[in-house]
Amino acid sequence: MLGMFFMAMEAFLDAQGDAEAWPLALGMAGLEDQEFDPVADYPDNSGERLLTAASRVLGATPEETGEALGFFLGNDLLEMGRAAGLIPDSWRSLDILEHAGELLWRTYRQLPDSPTAPIIRSLRLRHGETDFVYLSHPVLCPLIKGMINAFGERFGEPLLTVESVCRRKGSPVCRYAVTLDDPEMLKYVNVTREFALVKQRRERLTFFNQYRGLSVSHHGQLLQYDAERITVQVSPQQAMAMKAEGRTHLSVPHLPIGLSARVARLHLGKQIAVLEELRLADGGFGHRNAVRIAPSAGIVVRLSHEVGEFEGRLGNISVTGASLHLPLPSPFDEAALFSPIHLSLEIPLKWVELDDTLELGAQEIEMEANLLYLEGQKDRQQVRLLFDRPGERERCIIERFIEEHRESLTAAEKP
Repeated sequence: MLGMFFMAMEAFLDAQGDAEAWPLALGMAGLEDQEFDPVADYPDNSGERLLTAASRVLGATPEETGEALGFFLGNDLLEMGRAAGLIPDSWRSLDILEHAGELLWRTYRQLPDSPTAPIIRSLRLRHGETDFVYLSHPVLCPLIKGMINAFGERFGEPLLTVESVCRRKGSPVCRYAVTLDDPEMLKYVNVTREFALVKQRRERLTFFNQYRGLSVSHHGQLLQYDAERITVQVSPQQAMAMKAEGRTHLSVPHLPIGLSARVARLHLGKQIAVLEELRLADGGFGHRNAVRIAPSAGIVVRLSHEVGEFEGRLGNISVTGASLHLPLPSPFDEAALFSPIHLSLEIPLKWVELDDTLELGAQEIEMEANLLYLEGQKDRQQVRLLFDRPGERERCIIERFIEEHRESLTAAEKP
C-alpha cells in the first residue's frame, strides 16, 4: 500500500480539529516510530491497523471512517488529476469511474520503482450507469464509496451505489453498480459522445416503428450529428412509418439499452430524417435493443481468456452479446468480470449474403467480448458476454441466423 494512503489519513485526522488524533492513531496501530514516504510501498496490514485505530479515535466503524476519508480525498484527487492532464474538464462522475483503471495505471506508472497499481476494470453500460470491479486492497473498499459520494456532490449528481459483492465479505472482488439517482437523467443521452462513437466505429443503426399494425425495422446510416440532434438516412418503408408515427426507436450496437427520438424533419424523397429529443427508451425495447434467440441445437463455443482455453455451449445470442453455459468446475469467478475474452463458434446457416456474395452453409465467426455477468447454477455456470465492436460480417451472420430461426418457428406453427 502506497505511503499516500497514510499521509492522507494524517491530513484527514488533522482536519477533524484534534492535533492529538494522528499520533494517537499511530500509537494504537503500533506505527508510532514509522515515517511515511508518499511513493513508497508499505504492508497492507499496516493500513488495516491504522484504519481500525483511526476509527477508534473517531468513535466510528472502519467502514464509516474509510468512507469519510474517501469523501475527504475526492475533490483533492479530482483537482490533482486535472492539473496533471489526466482528467478532462468535460468529464463528470461516471466518466471518471469509467476510466478509473486507466487513470490509476497512468498515475502509478509515473512513480519511482513503478509500484503495482490497484486493479479496477469498468464498463460504461449507459449514460447514467458505470459498473466496475475492484480486485486489490480490501482496506480501500470504503474509500472508493466515499470518493464516489464526493464526485457526486462536486458535480451536483445524486449517485446510487450498489455493491453486490465485496472482498471484505469473502468475495475475490468488489463489484459496484453506480447509477444517476434521477429518473430523468437516467434517460438522458449524450448525443455527441454516443454518435461520435457510431461514426468512429462505422456502426449501423437499426430503427423500429409500427405502420398500420405492422412492425417495421430496417438498418439506417448516420449522416450528421450535433449536441441536440442526428440526421439519418433510412429505407423508404422506415421513412413512411416514421412519418405516420412522428417518432422512432433505434438501437446502437455499443449501447445495451435502446433509444427513442422525435422525428423533427423528414424528406421522404431522399429518405432523410432529422431526429431530436433522443432519450433512453422505456419498456421492453428499452431494456434490450436487439433480438436474442436460443438455438434449438447445441452450439459449441470456443473461448480464449487469460486463464486458459476451454469450451462452452451457446445459451442464446444477439448482435450485441451472448449467454453461454460452461461445465463445472468453471475457470471463472468474479475476478474475471469485465475482462476481455475471445470467442469463436460455427453458426449453422442455409445461406447468407456477404459483400454481395451468396455463401452457403455454416459460417465460422470470431469476436472479442467482455464478461458482464456470472451466475452459478446446479450443474453449470451461466456467463453473459457483451460483444466488443462486432464486425459487419459477424453482424450479418448473426442476423441471418436469427431470421432463419424465425422462419423455422413460423413453418413449425403452420398446420
